[in-house]
Amino acid sequence: MADLGSPTTDGDSAGTPSAPPPPPPALTTQTIVRAAVAVSLLLATFWLIGQLTPVILSLVVALVLVGTLNPLCAALCARGLGRTLSVAVILVATVGVLALLGALTLPALVAQVRDLLEQAPGMQQRLTERLAQSHLTARLGELVARAKLQDLIPSGKQAYEFSSQVVAGLGWGLTTLALAFYFLADPGTVNAALYGMVPRRYHVRLARVTLNLETIVGGYMRGQVITSVLMTVFTYILLKACGIANPLPLAIFAGITDVLPLIGGILGAVPLLVAALPHGTVTVVVVPTVASRHDRLISASIAPAPGRRVDG
Repeated sequence: MADLGSPTTDGDSAGTPSAPPPPPPALTTQTIVRAAVAVSLLLATFWLIGQLTPVILSLVVALVLVGTLNPLCAALCARGLGRTLSVAVILVATVGVLALLGALTLPALVAQVRDLLEQAPGMQQRLTERLAQSHLTARLGELVARAKLQDLIPSGKQAYEFSSQVVAGLGWGLTTLALAFYFLADPGTVNAALYGMVPRRYHVRLARVTLNLETIVGGYMRGQVITSVLMTVFTYILLKACGIANPLPLAIFAGITDVLPLIGGILGAVPLLVAALPHGTVTVVVVPTVASRHDRLISASIAPAPGRRVDG
């Protein structure tokens, strides 16, 4: 039997009005000052990151190069060479390869652009005549005929700004290379400095990351080198079969840009498209399309994903 003497709360809760919500905290001057300081520090942090972006990118690329070249340095050390001599051999070989690629690629690309500018009026005339043959593209043909080819040639100011950017990019590239080989030559000092900047409680995680850096990043980059070589060979054969002049520098450029993720294929296809313009519509469509499809195929089948473990 239920206890009749026990009090009931339903009636009390129904009859008693609910307590009003507490008032919002007052907006004091101290709160406003704290919020303003926090926003200012956040904006200053973003500004500082923007200013240090080249430095951060240079450091990251240098670490990637270390993870890529360290197995080669270890192999040379295992053959009896000292650490310093091994790094010197790798440095000379790297600089030699870069100089050879530049000597093979840059002059031919400049000549290709010069020939394209010389042939541009004739190409414009032929394209206008083809578009005028159909009423669907006649309007587009008129726009092409009115286009001013002089706008394609950069002015003196634009050329100066572009040359300044090129010089700055070369400077950052040399800085990155110097950092990479410094890290490679003296890994003990670099590790000591790295562990000194990281709190002690994160040292175990940092050790795990550094041990896996060579395996993951180094394996990924070595896979990218293989795909770049295959891309260079395939592009050279494709351009040679299509009768395009100077196929070797264009193929080398396509292989170099293939290393870049996401945008590498686009950058490599632009010179191929430009070189194919004087050879007709079929060549213009076939060369970039086949090259991009081949790039995706070899990248998906050979190059390992950055998070996948690569042995060797």
